Amino acid sequence: MDKIEVAIKIQNLINEGEALSRTGSDNADVTLWEGAVRRFLEKYFGEESREVRAVFGVVTRDARKTMSNRITELRNLKNAVNEGYYDSNPVEYERSQDTLQPLKVFLSHSGESHPFLRLEQFLRLGLGVETVVVEWLPFNGGTVPKNVREKLASCSCAVVFYEGTGKGQLIELGLLQDFFQNKIIYLTREGAAFGPMADAFARESFTDDNLEKVFRRTVTELRGWGFLSVVDKNPN
Repeated sequence: MDKIEVAIKIQNLINEGEALSRTGSDNADVTLWEGAVRRFLEKYFGEESREVRAVFGVVTRDARKTMSNRITELRNLKNAVNEGYYDSNPVEYERSQDTLQPLKVFLSHSGESHPFLRLEQFLRLGLGVETVVVEWLPFNGGTVPKNVREKLASCSCAVVFYEGTGKGQLIELGLLQDFFQNKIIYLTREGAAFGPMADAFARESFTDDNLEKVFRRTVTELRGWGFLSVVDKNPN
């Protein structure tokens, strides 16, 4: 199944969900629709995939709102497929040959929002770097601070993806600055108050409708640090 077929299938699921929402269908119909969505996502992206978590991870007491959230995440996922964020082969950039060790980028986030998942997929699938998200890794019996320090030590730089929630992320920021100094990319949701620890640093803002700026900023910084180089599309 190519990405056009995937996008069409997702759109069909969106249309079915919107029809159920308009007609006020009973819980049995909604359950059947959710089952169809889950089966498709698990088949195409994997049972434990982040895409499944993005669509099914948020549940509210209001069933209509929960369904609306699922449809919104499906729409975002379809856009990501159409825009090429699941194309596994880098088109414009490749890992710098000067980098001897596999490039690992530590990702600090406020929560598993769809914009954050798109950024992670862009780094991993689009640029071919290894992303490190502590919450997605086994703790192996260790404490959270110990695990964070161990993972930081294995990374070359960090990306802070801040959406204005999660005080723990601002505490984590001080640790990142100690480890990486200036090798941190700050990406903040437009309008989010970042606080004095990061106000002095240049950063790129984003909205749900415009993530291109943060993708370009990320590539620019990684290239500036020597981690990426431009691919010669017409080698002699």
